[in-house]
Amino acid sequence: MAIDTLSDCDQIFSKLLEDIIEKILSCVTLKQRPIVSLVSKKWQQIIKSFNDDLNLVHKYSSKIACGYCGSSQFDRHAYCLCSNTDLYHVDPFIKLAADNISFKELYLFIPPTFRYCASPRILDSNFLTILHIKGNCNMNIIQKFNVMPSLKELYFHSVCIFSHAFSNFIPKCPLFVLLTLINCDNLNELTVPHLNYLVKLHVNTRKKITKIEVKAQNLLEFHLCCPAFTKLDLSASTKLQFLHIDSTNIPDSFPYDICSTFPYLKSLCLILCRGLKKIKIVSPLLESLTLKNIIDLDEAFIATPNLQLFNVIYSFKFQTPCPIVGSRQMEVEMGARATNNLLELRTFAENLGENITLSLETDTTGAKGVTFQPGNLGPLCIKCINLVIQSSFKPRYESFLVEFFGYSHPRTLVVKVNSDACKHTLYRS
Repeated sequence: MAIDTLSDCDQIFSKLLEDIIEKILSCVTLKQRPIVSLVSKKWQQIIKSFNDDLNLVHKYSSKIACGYCGSSQFDRHAYCLCSNTDLYHVDPFIKLAADNISFKELYLFIPPTFRYCASPRILDSNFLTILHIKGNCNMNIIQKFNVMPSLKELYFHSVCIFSHAFSNFIPKCPLFVLLTLINCDNLNELTVPHLNYLVKLHVNTRKKITKIEVKAQNLLEFHLCCPAFTKLDLSASTKLQFLHIDSTNIPDSFPYDICSTFPYLKSLCLILCRGLKKIKIVSPLLESLTLKNIIDLDEAFIATPNLQLFNVIYSFKFQTPCPIVGSRQMEVEMGARATNNLLELRTFAENLGENITLSLETDTTGAKGVTFQPGNLGPLCIKCINLVIQSSFKPRYESFLVEFFGYSHPRTLVVKVNSDACKHTLYRS
């Protein structure tokens, strides 16, 4: 009997369990979906319910399969049956556009052993709002597009794109909200124009960036992780609330009074930043402050009455006068390496409240060999101290511990002794 309607097919396949049907249809390629949708109304609904935000290029063991037609081969340089180019393995986006398959979100993962060259049709969608690409993909073609009216989120990881191509492309995306660039090593310069809706910008690269200029006036978050940069211009982004910079070196042009430049900062994180010798952080809005491995810092003035979290790890010289004014309820994490002058640490921590977690490494060499005299300074109440005792040519554990407890009363004390240290001397003390 001939089948003329979808309703007839629904009756024929009604005995199949729906989960079995879904498993079968999940194996159908994108190329086959339009035809399979004609089998029955139920199948049509199931296919429509599938999430099309899938990886269009898959890798099965040593094979590479086209997410569009399903064909696979062992040679990664060969081209699949549906591709009209032999430059790279597959260009499924040409066929997607030809079949009028519109998608709002696209996530593409390119296997490490595979190269992909984007087609001009890859972004031929007025509905695309999110584009994530990770892998060896040449995206320099994007500069040829006039405008992408709906794109809000762009995530490029290890994508090949040059500075001039990126600069030509960005202004054509007026609705950008989130921009993330990770290990796009061909970007030696980065210029981001004013985009009214751009609020988050993340840049992470393994190579030096000569110039970073951001003109987005409504930007709220800026994260930068790179070995070094010559110029950083964020002067237009005065509404910044989160500023995180992790860089080996920092230019002289970096602002000294950082909260004056960015008055709405809520979170500030500075890591390494060699060359940063003095800084002033005064803000009633700042809630989180991290200073990590900033060993060149000689002068710091910090007045943040509403600070909730303060991390100062292996940073600056504690003997340098460094006024700290913060909330008495804030959580503080301190880390000090090879610091034996406990008086300096005690003075530094005096205004930091009682919620301090201190990680201290010492070899006790600097401990006094005479009876400890605390003077007028009483011991500080500290939440937790993690003490690491390193080996020493002149171990003075007894006098060190007397001085240690003279300056601090930890509620929790965790002691770790280096394997080369004289354990019996420490325990006898």
